[in-house]
Amino acid sequence: MPGPDRILTVAQVMRPIRHTLPTSASVLQALALIWENRLDALVLISPGGEVAGIVSEFELWQQIAAVPESER
Repeated sequence: MPGPDRILTVAQVMRPIRHTLPTSASVLQALALIWENRLDALVLISPGGEVAGIVSEFELWQQIAAVPESER
């Protein structure tokens, strides 16, 4: 732990990105990667190679639940 005169930065406490998916991946692909690796969230990469966003398992399930059963 840093002393009182030292500022702790986000870079010192963040976790590295180990798993990513392209934004074109399916919801099921994202869920599978989250489950297989016990992730809290998944980083999504744009076609240009930049971080496009982060998605959690909860958000993915919300989208699945919003699809009418006849369309699943």
